[in-house]
Amino acid sequence: MSYLDRVLEIMRVVSLYLSRLAGFAVLLVVAMVTTEVVSRSLVGRSIGFSTEISGYILALCVTWPLAHVLHRKGHIRIDVVYTLVPQFVKALLDIFALIIVAGISYLLVNASMDLVAVTYVQGDIANTTLETPLWFPQVMWAFGFAWFGMNVAVLMLRAIIHLLAGNYDKINYLIGFEEN
Repeated sequence: MSYLDRVLEIMRVVSLYLSRLAGFAVLLVVAMVTTEVVSRSLVGRSIGFSTEISGYILALCVTWPLAHVLHRKGHIRIDVVYTLVPQFVKALLDIFALIIVAGISYLLVNASMDLVAVTYVQGDIANTTLETPLWFPQVMWAFGFAWFGMNVAVLMLRAIIHLLAGNYDKINYLIGFEEN
């Protein structure tokens, strides 16, 4: 196993656990909202911060699983022509698709990091009872995009190396669409 394959395997495992952590965070949101509803019904009072915290957690839950979905090939694909072309063309289409994903992830990482920087420099805080410094949840959100971008970059590098070596079946295994 090459160094790059080991890095990819580590990234797969870390992505799996980040995805599971995001799933656990959703359960925390459910518990928090349930507590909020019960508290309002029985005591007539709100715990006050569940809306703010659940918003932050749900933003995190959107970005942290992105890399795991990438490794599982779970992103939406339209493969009308793909199944009809030879293996070499499939490899090129897979790499082209990954290049598009890399471009999008670059834009997402850049925009989210810019937002974090501006928020931090301006000292923005949430207009809520917790007065959370907004850069803190934004960093966790941006981390998900950055982790996704790093995974895309390493996958793309590995796929291009396989393309140059003529290992089209390995490209299909990494990023392609397995036909039934």
